[in-house]
Amino acid sequence: MSCRSLKPDPDSYPEKHCGIALFRVHSNRYGRLQCSTPQALYRPLTIEQTLCARFDHDRGTIRLHDDQLHWTDLRLLAASTYPTHFIKIVLTIKNSSIMNQESFEYNRDQLQYLGFGEEIAKSLHTKMEQNLTEFTLDHTRKFGKDEMHSVLYFSKGDDAAKDLTFFNRFTSTLKKEGMEDLSQTFFVGPKFNYTLQERYNMMDGRAVYREQPVLERKEIDGKLKMVPTGETYWAWRALNFKEADQHGNFLPKMIRWHDQGKALEKFPIVGAEEKYMQARLLAQLQKGNQVEVNVLKDGQEVKTQMVVNAPMMRVDFYDGNGQKLNIKPVNRQAFEQSQKSDLSPQEVQRAAMAKATAAKEGTLTAGQAIPAAQKTAAEQKQGPAPQRKQAVKI
Repeated sequence: MSCRSLKPDPDSYPEKHCGIALFRVHSNRYGRLQCSTPQALYRPLTIEQTLCARFDHDRGTIRLHDDQLHWTDLRLLAASTYPTHFIKIVLTIKNSSIMNQESFEYNRDQLQYLGFGEEIAKSLHTKMEQNLTEFTLDHTRKFGKDEMHSVLYFSKGDDAAKDLTFFNRFTSTLKKEGMEDLSQTFFVGPKFNYTLQERYNMMDGRAVYREQPVLERKEIDGKLKMVPTGETYWAWRALNFKEADQHGNFLPKMIRWHDQGKALEKFPIVGAEEKYMQARLLAQLQKGNQVEVNVLKDGQEVKTQMVVNAPMMRVDFYDGNGQKLNIKPVNRQAFEQSQKSDLSPQEVQRAAMAKATAAKEGTLTAGQAIPAAQKTAAEQKQGPAPQRKQAVKI
C-alpha cells in the first residue's frame, strides 16, 4: 500500500497516483510476484470493520468494542480519508445472551402495574437473558384465605430485528378452602387490562366496572375475529359461570348499570354521609372489592361486608360468616339528620375516648357506648337538668 497527498481535479476526482493505492500481490507458478489493483481509486471503496457488542451491567447498556476488546464508539471511527469515494460499513456481531433492556423494563413495569409485584422481575430478567423464544413464569398471591396461582406466558415478537418480548396471557387457578379449584385464562393487551386483584374478584363471583372497547367481527386471514373499532363504553364485566368456550374459559358477561351512587345513598352506612366518603366507597366497589362498612340495623351499628351485585343492579351486605344481611333502605335526609351532632370537636374527642374506655372495661356494648358518651357530653354543655320540686304537707 502506498499513500500520497490527495489532489482532487476541477471535477472533484483525484489525480492519478495520489491518495491511497491498494494492490493485490501474489506469486505465480514461476515464483514471480505480480501486483494488481483490486479497486480503482475513483470508484467507491468499502472498508469493513468488525466490532463486538457487550452488555455493560453497571451502565445497563450495550457497548461496542474493537478486536482488542477496547471500548470504542461509532463516532470515533473515521469514515474515510476521501468521504466521497470511501464508504465505511460496520458489522456488529450480536451476542445471543444480550437481552433488549427496554423490552425488559417495559414488561417489568407492566407486571408491577397489573399487580404481580416486584419480586417477579428477577425471574423475568433471568428468562430474558437466556434469549428464549417462549417462556413462562409462576406467581402465587394470597387474597385473605384464598390463594391465586398464576402461570404467565411470554413470547418473542415477529420482528426479529427489534428483539421484543411480549406478555401475552396468564392462566390463574383460584384455590378456596373446601371448594374445587377454578381456572381461567386472561389475555393481556396494550390497553384495557385488568389487575390481578380485579381478576380475582371476577373469579370470586363479583363484577368490575371499567371502560370497555367496542368490538366488531371482521375476517382476517380467512378467520373471523373481534377487532376494536376505536370507540369505548363503560360497563360492569363479570364471568358467566354457566357458559364456557371450547378451551374451558368462562365467557364474559357485560352489565350496563351506571347509577350505583344512587344505590349507596339508600342504605344507612355510618360515616358515608359526605359525598367524598361515598366516592371513596364507590371507587372500591367498582373494582369488585368487598368493602367493610358499619350500617345501622335495628338501631345498632353492625359491621358488614358490602359488595355490588351488578346483575341484579343492587348492593348486598354480608356478615363475618358470609351470611347475607337484610339491610333495609332508609330515608336519606332523615338518616343524615340523625347522624348530625351538636357537640363541639373537643366533645367528640372526649366521647370517643369514653367509648373506648367503656368498651375496654366491658361495661357497655359498642352500640351503646356512643349514645351514652354523647349524652354525657351534651348534658355538660347544656348544664344540669332542673330539679323537680316535691310537695310537702304541713
